[in-house]
Amino acid sequence: MPTPYEISFKIADIVFRLSSPDQTVKLRLEETTRRFSCHNARPDVQVAARWQDLSNGAVKGRMLFDPGESYKLFEQDDTYLFAFYAPAADSIPYKAARMRRSFTSGEVLLHPLFFDRDEAHFPLDYPLDELLFVNLLSRGKGVELHACGMADANGNGHLFVGQSGAGKSTIAELLKELPGITILSDDRMAVRTKGSKPWMFGTPWHGDAQLASPDSAPLRTVLFLSKHPANELVPLPRAAVVERLFACSFLPFFDPTALEFALSFLEGVARNAACYELRFRPDSDVASLVEKLIYGRP
Repeated sequence: MPTPYEISFKIADIVFRLSSPDQTVKLRLEETTRRFSCHNARPDVQVAARWQDLSNGAVKGRMLFDPGESYKLFEQDDTYLFAFYAPAADSIPYKAARMRRSFTSGEVLLHPLFFDRDEAHFPLDYPLDELLFVNLLSRGKGVELHACGMADANGNGHLFVGQSGAGKSTIAELLKELPGITILSDDRMAVRTKGSKPWMFGTPWHGDAQLASPDSAPLRTVLFLSKHPANELVPLPRAAVVERLFACSFLPFFDPTALEFALSFLEGVARNAACYELRFRPDSDVASLVEKLIYGRP
């Protein structure tokens, strides 16, 4: 059973276990991640959390990646170190995560200056949880996509892919009322292989519609969203599909091996799914068009 010092959650069949070995950091899951909570499952990733003063040069190493946002990535011997900074104190990290190169084990260091030690915390809070997930997937396990995901009444999965502003949350709201439809996420989906076929999985990282489910489904259709005056489906060649999937993937761009894997994996997705551009306007007619496609109705 979970304790205040050990919690587990599962995303895309990957089990994360977060613990406080010295029982000084009280742990909790964030609201959406609680939907992905699991118990008594063998962990694929184990992360320990503890307090540590991160001032006075505690974070150092060879800079690998600086996205100019809230974190920086360093390389230290056989580990990666993510350092996270608050806007008002950008010279001292409020936390750091040191992970082995496999991303299957590591630790999160919380600077006591920035936290209430009497409160429970989620040391993997965004964006760290997603960064660990994306990097682990890139080790031959799959890819995370900017996509809305939908399972139909027959249990088949359909991805609606697009960058921010493409209409993923809008499509989710329009489609969720169709009979037998389950929205797995309105913003970010994971794709992995089961057997020899691609499967899609919901993630906790939702969009404006705040839809997130731990469920999964075999991937049958990929639809790239494009806002348009008329609703129509345009079949796409495989090369275009791979290029557009890659552009909508969350990837560790500092790692050439991971990028090579992602391209190969996405080629497999393109081979095994029917792929279209969905040109749409935000009205009920697009829901009818999608319903005809997935159920083969005239």
